[in-house]
Amino acid sequence: MRRRWWAVAALVVGAFLAWGWEPPEVLLGRLKGEPLFERQPATYWRKQLTAGPGPAAKAREQLEAGGGWSLPVLKELLKSEPHPDAVNLRLASLEILGKLGTEATPLQKDVLALLSDPDEHVRTVGLSLLPKLQIGAKEALPKLQSFFDKPEAVVALRAASEYRGQAASLLPALQEILRDKSRPTEVRWNAARTLGKIGFLAAGSVPTLIEFLPDPEPTIREHCAEALGDIGPSAAERGIPALLPLLKDPNTRVRRDTVRSLGQLGPAARETIPQIQELAKDPEAIVREAVEVAVRRLEGTEEQAPAGPAGSDQSGSQGSQEKPAGAPAPGAGKPASPAE
Repeated sequence: MRRRWWAVAALVVGAFLAWGWEPPEVLLGRLKGEPLFERQPATYWRKQLTAGPGPAAKAREQLEAGGGWSLPVLKELLKSEPHPDAVNLRLASLEILGKLGTEATPLQKDVLALLSDPDEHVRTVGLSLLPKLQIGAKEALPKLQSFFDKPEAVVALRAASEYRGQAASLLPALQEILRDKSRPTEVRWNAARTLGKIGFLAAGSVPTLIEFLPDPEPTIREHCAEALGDIGPSAAERGIPALLPLLKDPNTRVRRDTVRSLGQLGPAARETIPQIQELAKDPEAIVREAVEVAVRRLEGTEEQAPAGPAGSDQSGSQGSQEKPAGAPAPGAGKPASPAE
């Protein structure tokens, strides 16, 4: 009997000591068996991420540095509904997962579930993560397409573009968006851009892209020109004569992307070198630089440059056949720790 009382007393003393060192909610998190990271329960990280700019930045840094070991806590934070800062916690957790990239693949299902989140910002960040977390094209593309007519359309289109040739099933929808002048300009030019990122499989979209080369919106002209170059030599026959007038476009980026695209259309575009060289004295440096690269390519003195990052805001026409987003990253291993 005396031993039992001593045991109870020890537990009480231990609880009071713990209470003195930790906030009550953190202690409660331990008692509830919450997942731990760096020996701290999810409640601790929830508190840090909402404690102000300084503590939040430090907590993000720690969780990002933890790699796969932080996933159990992040999984818990993604469903922080009862907390008054639940939306901000989900956003912070998603952003950390984006930094972790392929290490966060065990939480693919959790991210997919958040595409139905009531908060638009949470849905938007979730959409951007589908290719980063290597969610397969078969599952991701229908999800992304379902947002093409919603406020998150731009992010959905950019995420779809990262699937490259695997996104060929979206060609009809993308052409329809480009044709729809009632849609916001940013949505339309992202549809054109995504057509190009699909690469040679989008050759059937060449007539649609050519149709909108004279569009009154410069960003539409720019990205239709870019897309023709990304599609490559299969766009040359119809693309070359359609692109040449844009060498005199008043918009700098349109001229630049027209030059870049002509440089990517292969041997058939060599006859355009004289017209391209007329821009060697263009007042804008980015156009002059594009002229040098395009001429070297067409003369065969420079190999095709690798494709630029799919997510860059104003990506130039640098080719489009990158590794599909759903394919394993070279050398990518398993996360350091399971998410369960």
